[in-house]
Amino acid sequence: MKEKFTTSREIYNRILWDEKLNQRAFSIGFADRIAPSGFREKPLVEWADSDIPWSRVQYISCGDEIVWDRQERVDLVSANELPSEAWIEIKKNTVSGAATQANFKAGLSYFFHEDIWQAYRQSFTGGTVSGLKVMTYNVLAAGLKDDEIRTEERHPALLEILEHEDADIIVLQEVKKDFWKFILASEWIKNYYLSEAPDSKRLWHHGIVILSKYPFNLVETEFSQHKRFPVATWEFNGKPFRLAGLHLSSNMARNPKEKRAKQLGLLTDYLQTFPGEAMLIGDFNIREEEEFESLQALSYQDLWTAGSEEEGITFSPKENPLAKLTSVSGIEARFDRIWMRTK
Repeated sequence: MKEKFTTSREIYNRILWDEKLNQRAFSIGFADRIAPSGFREKPLVEWADSDIPWSRVQYISCGDEIVWDRQERVDLVSANELPSEAWIEIKKNTVSGAATQANFKAGLSYFFHEDIWQAYRQSFTGGTVSGLKVMTYNVLAAGLKDDEIRTEERHPALLEILEHEDADIIVLQEVKKDFWKFILASEWIKNYYLSEAPDSKRLWHHGIVILSKYPFNLVETEFSQHKRFPVATWEFNGKPFRLAGLHLSSNMARNPKEKRAKQLGLLTDYLQTFPGEAMLIGDFNIREEEEFESLQALSYQDLWTAGSEEEGITFSPKENPLAKLTSVSGIEARFDRIWMRTK
């Protein structure tokens, strides 16, 4: 069976949709029997005003390089192998005071299609939604032994919770390869797009994974060897929606407050370069509310406190023997949070 080739229209939509790409660097080449070469070019940004049918598009170029070619079946856009002039330089926003320049790289999402998991290389079309159910869960790797965290019992119980909640978007922390393999064997997960490859070799320690019922664009940044943060972008109701999955350093780390401030700064600096709704979701490892002042200054709101008067404790060494094993202070906390910017 001949492998499906991404159409010119899908590539066009991808370039328009991906805000990391410089639309003005691209041109569309189309068949023109009057032109001496048989082809003419039109800047991609002017294409919407033309009445040229898509069937006449033969190639798409960026600078002097052909990045999509109908006849040769070349597609450097979907392969993320574009020349440097294709990309918009993301300038650092210093609102958060983060000391490290953000370095966000394009990633691939995956979906279950034709009985296999494969990279999603189509355009990231949006949809109309009346609301979204978003869920965060730390599945607990923690470096403990399987018998201490009762892995054989916990994994099936976790899957039952995730399936039952049926969330539109799920963000998991501390995902290791064994749990990833276990969850991918479930039938219900085939309805989701994944931020991690099904055969990922990056989860040897643990990682953050985004699951979504809707296709998304993905970028990632590495704070350190063991801290990698994914940021997904959707289009809902004609507007972009961005979500950053995170797991900030715990108090077991050296200078934990400074590390958490830099990690938050890394993400908010990036999100500040775009307008629209943005969400920070995951395990913040923060007890003291003053550590959230930087988010409040950027108009982020804690969704739990906005909708509930309860404490919403998610880490209780008093009630949870696993929390007791991993606790330094024995103090309860609401580590797992969702902060959202609506402007």
